[in-house]
Amino acid sequence: MVGVPGKSQGCNTCRRRKVKCDLEKPHCRRCVSSARQCEGYERYAVFINRGQQGLQKRERLEEVRTPTTSDPSALGIQYANTPLNFSPSPRQANETQLVSSFWETYCASATRYPGPTEPAWLYRSISSATTPTAVIAATSMLLKQALLSLAHIRIGRLNDDQALIIRGQQIYGQSLRLMQHALHDPVLAHSDDILVAARCMVLYESFESTSGDMAAWENHILGIARIIHLRGVHRTRDSISRSVLESIRYNVMIVSLMRSTACFLGESEWLSVPWAGVSKSLDQRLFDYGFTLAYMMQRSEAVSMPTSLSVPSQYRHQQIHQSASKRQTILDILEQTLACYTGLANLRSELLATRRQMLRVVNPPSIQSQQLYNEDTTTDEQHMHLACTDNDPQAITIAILLALDLSFSIFATALMQHLADDHGRDLNHHPPSHSGRDLFAQLAEYMAPTRRLQLGQQLLRHLQLCCAVRSEHLRPRIIFPLNVLRWEMRHRPAEAAQVRALFEAVASRGKFRIAKGAQNAGTEIVPGIVLESER
Repeated sequence: MVGVPGKSQGCNTCRRRKVKCDLEKPHCRRCVSSARQCEGYERYAVFINRGQQGLQKRERLEEVRTPTTSDPSALGIQYANTPLNFSPSPRQANETQLVSSFWETYCASATRYPGPTEPAWLYRSISSATTPTAVIAATSMLLKQALLSLAHIRIGRLNDDQALIIRGQQIYGQSLRLMQHALHDPVLAHSDDILVAARCMVLYESFESTSGDMAAWENHILGIARIIHLRGVHRTRDSISRSVLESIRYNVMIVSLMRSTACFLGESEWLSVPWAGVSKSLDQRLFDYGFTLAYMMQRSEAVSMPTSLSVPSQYRHQQIHQSASKRQTILDILEQTLACYTGLANLRSELLATRRQMLRVVNPPSIQSQQLYNEDTTTDEQHMHLACTDNDPQAITIAILLALDLSFSIFATALMQHLADDHGRDLNHHPPSHSGRDLFAQLAEYMAPTRRLQLGQQLLRHLQLCCAVRSEHLRPRIIFPLNVLRWEMRHRPAEAAQVRALFEAVASRGKFRIAKGAQNAGTEIVPGIVLESER
């Protein structure tokens, strides 16, 4: 690993963008004027392959990107004490090079907007795997193996390198055995390295879908959720643990919705304690509504069994009481659904307002006047279209928001259908109160078929643009909105074909095999009450 002289003297940001730098220090004016983060002038290591044909510089970016903060201790990372005369072996050097390539590929973002930064948990694993040490602890070995399996398999898939793919699968098998051993040790099971290693393995399953459907991915999600739960809510407040928690909440939310099961991450203390003293991002607040929906689905499963018509007279009074209790539970769920609609609308307004503010920062008035964009006349949907075409990471957040809105509509429609079918007789004898009628009228606006169709078509257009997002650590988030859209558009052949094409694009061009797994899962991941309403 050597330095390469004779390169441009510009800042790292301008060099990466391949534009001329004005060499102002400490931050160049070109970066400042365009609202980009100037990465400074410090040069980092350049990896060189030394093979039989001589020295060959590796492809893609030259510098190994550093984390957002220049102080590793700010991320909770502590380097091992290594003897000064310790030199990495050729194998260690090759592994470091491969991990560096994975880091660049996974975390690189060609966007000028602030968005999700490189995950601190991933930087922790890379630091552990690439820091040469004479002696390595058991937990660090597991973390290193988990990361190496991830790096091998991802770089292998992207470059169609079968040797790397096979090696990645072998290392992953070793990682599974090491993880199984560690989880049976009460001390090791609670270490940060085990938590981060488990997160690496979830990401591996997101790429590979080793079971061919979503089963293996789902099991890993439930496993890391169990680890987090056993560690306790108060062990999520340091930067590394909170980074893992924030990165996994979306996945746990999806599993909870698939299983129609409430999750501890939706409980009040888990919604607040990890962010005590720090700001909770809009993404994380959006996921809260997903956990609320999963809780409501679980409640609905308990009342979705139809009431039998042939009940002996001596049990008729008990049946009437149970029916009234079920009806009240459904009304409570519908009231909570209406509150969630309002909350999602507020988040959407906040998201679009934030984007407008970023546009004003990125595009000064002199630049805005030369563009088609006009803040006063641009509609919300045009704002979201701009987010995608301009490679804004918030484009994925908008897609998730639309998918959750549509999920609430699908669920509420099924619940209302069940209320009409199973409790219609009771409603005829005991019509809802004035407040109940108001509730139905307000919900009807959200559940209207025209609104659902408009929302679905809007989400479809949005996802077609989102597939072009170049940030690899954001692209897997597309799977959930795609799956929601697949169900909603199942009776519309033209739109259904476009959804299938998007799944294929993510699975083949993006090399995310979990997309194919989601397709293979089919209706297994559709809530029971929704399936019941279709019969």
